[in-house]
Amino acid sequence: MSIYSCHIRNIQRSAGESTTAKLSYISGEKVYDEHTGLTKDCRHGKGGVVFTNTILPEGAPEKYKDPRVLVNEFEMYEKQANARLGKSIMVALPRNCSLEENISAVEDFIQSYFTTNRLPATYAIHDSGDGNPHAHILVVARSLDKNGNWAKAKEKKVPELDENGNKIPLIDPKTGEQKVRVRKGKGTEKLWKTKTVVHDPLNGRANYKSIRKAWENSVNKHLAPEQQVDCRSYKERGLDIEPTKHEGYTARKRAAEGQYVDVIAENKRIMERRMEMKAIDEKISELDQSIAESENKIATWQEELTSRVKNVFAWLRENVVDPVRETVSSFRRSEHFYHLTNHLQQDLLVFKYTNDTIECLNNTTDEMTAGKLILESDDHALEYLEDMTGYPVDIMDDERADYYRPIFEEWEAENSTVTDNIILSGSNPYHGRER
Repeated sequence: MSIYSCHIRNIQRSAGESTTAKLSYISGEKVYDEHTGLTKDCRHGKGGVVFTNTILPEGAPEKYKDPRVLVNEFEMYEKQANARLGKSIMVALPRNCSLEENISAVEDFIQSYFTTNRLPATYAIHDSGDGNPHAHILVVARSLDKNGNWAKAKEKKVPELDENGNKIPLIDPKTGEQKVRVRKGKGTEKLWKTKTVVHDPLNGRANYKSIRKAWENSVNKHLAPEQQVDCRSYKERGLDIEPTKHEGYTARKRAAEGQYVDVIAENKRIMERRMEMKAIDEKISELDQSIAESENKIATWQEELTSRVKNVFAWLRENVVDPVRETVSSFRRSEHFYHLTNHLQQDLLVFKYTNDTIECLNNTTDEMTAGKLILESDDHALEYLEDMTGYPVDIMDDERADYYRPIFEEWEAENSTVTDNIILSGSNPYHGRER
């Protein structure tokens, strides 16, 4: 698995550093420093430095192909005691790539970012066979113009302008007035707000990110899709992973010798926590997968159940509901159903009026009044039946007469004086009545 590693640091003269010393370290050779008159010797053991090269922008002097000449002339050009001399960049190389592929990745990186900005750079690939191939890149802090001369300024200060394009006064917070200074031989000068315009692409957070992105693009050209690296931090990628700290060669060497090294110990603790979190994440993934499988099974069962229910309803509709509906519909259209419902309506009406009449008779003691109620009830019932059925109702059939006769006989036994005026003749209990 490929990892992304790109470390960028300044080379500061004020810290006792120099580009000549850095060149000696990365190239594994003796380098004489013309600025200090000292010789730097950082020769490595066998197998440490496997390849070196210097890449220059177009128009650079041919002599700068020798990195010792390049850095010495640059050191002599920089006069300030606190000068920032350049950048030291170290990148991790993919272990599964060949030396040629790694050389191609490093040179593509240098050309895509530094050479295009006319910054000369020299590099060396280190591989001691310990599974940690990497490249050291030394970039001097000044660019070369098209004539091969060092640029006069890496950055400069310019007046800061307001929205109308006017210079902004630098106000003294104690007096509230514009600051002034007295220069020998030039008199008093007013001071204005200024801002720094950066001319070299090596400084600033935005440029650091651009450099890291350039290495990502270059190395990914030689990696398979599943091995691609990303210059962003875990946090920037939204990953909840605790990052380790850079250990470096010295720390690893001391740890290999059995010494206790804080950064090595801390990284071990971080890796242990990572393993614990990984185990938890794997368990969560298993549970998520199990839940997803269960949900799929439930969805499948629901589909099967829905299909079966539909089939059952279809069978019931075809073999039960539709035949019953057809039978009922046919029966309703039959003459027998018509007569049956007609007779039922007659029975209900006769019973209603008979019951009402009996209730009235029970509430009266007058014989003439009772007889009149029976006759009126009889007439009303027959008239209503004629209206409902659409034909005259004069005579009831024998079966109905047999049904209603006991009702009147029971009532007659209880009301003997009133029933003298009621005559049940033939098969019709309402016919033959004196009126």
